[in-house]
Amino acid sequence: LGGRFSSSLYLIGMSLSLVLLSLNEQISNFGYILGGLEFCSSMQWTACSLILANHYSQDPAKFAASIATLTLASTCGTLTAKAGGTALLHIFNDWRVVARIGASAALAGSLIVRSLTSEHPNDANGKKNVKEENKLSMNAVKLSIKSVLGSRIFWLAGLAHATALMTRSADRVLGSFVLEATNLPRKFCGGLTASMTVGFLLGLSNTRKFYDKPDIKSKTRFLGRKYFGAFLSVLGLALCGNQNIVNTFIPSKKILAGIIALLAGSMSYNLSFQVYQIPPMVASTLFEENKAVCLSLLDAFGFFLASPVWAGTSCLISGMGHNGWMATWTLLATLFAIGGSIMVKVMPKILLKQAEKGRLN
Repeated sequence: LGGRFSSSLYLIGMSLSLVLLSLNEQISNFGYILGGLEFCSSMQWTACSLILANHYSQDPAKFAASIATLTLASTCGTLTAKAGGTALLHIFNDWRVVARIGASAALAGSLIVRSLTSEHPNDANGKKNVKEENKLSMNAVKLSIKSVLGSRIFWLAGLAHATALMTRSADRVLGSFVLEATNLPRKFCGGLTASMTVGFLLGLSNTRKFYDKPDIKSKTRFLGRKYFGAFLSVLGLALCGNQNIVNTFIPSKKILAGIIALLAGSMSYNLSFQVYQIPPMVASTLFEENKAVCLSLLDAFGFFLASPVWAGTSCLISGMGHNGWMATWTLLATLFAIGGSIMVKVMPKILLKQAEKGRLN
């Protein structure tokens, strides 16, 4: 179907989901509607990454810069939606009206994607690419999935990516951690999770630093340092979860909250490149004909592994009392260390293939 058509189609799906949400009166249906909305929303990143890969995959530096721009736009869009949604709720005082406004915005986005973007550089005049004209074939989908899943590098990169991807969902537990560690007002604790968003944005600068490195060895070493930085940051959060250490060295709860925010921001800063840049790099370099399938499976792999880990951490927190948070962050640090070790071993092969592809082009 192509990234352009898929993006437009799933935006329409988001619009319909929001309309259904605004009209729904049955509590039992909310979960299904929100699930559909989340599914359509999650596909946007894959679709947009595929469009960018079709345009810039021949130049790794430009492709990385385009992904960084997409990340910036996505993050700013999320922040704008949160702030704008809050403002609209204050104005209309009715979430159903806000949902319908969101549905209109999604529909407008679909029209913009269809009219102003192209699947490939030579499609600017609206000509359909041959691949877009092909009918959707289940046999072709099976062959694509088999090709991706049959690669040993995919599984290694997927496992490493899954550990780094947990950073994107860590902000959901960070607010609770700050609340329990500091007993500060709930609104204040929730606001501190924005430090992770800031960390992701600042971490986009690592893209240029990575590609400015002269050779594969220095790039791999740079990546290893970032994983190590994330590991140390999460260990710092684990120490903040130890009541004895906190009571001895950090008597002020506000100072503790600030330290936690800085450590969380450092964690996301050090993993920003890995979360946003490595999946498109792997897909465009190793799976040129199956980029969309690879991107989808990498994200699915990551979220599939993250769910049981966070479920396990909730058991640790409830079962170990004050030491639960320390155990949770220590577990996360261990996963980052494992994922980083795997990625550092796999990355030279990916970069070597990328270099060979660049010479052929």
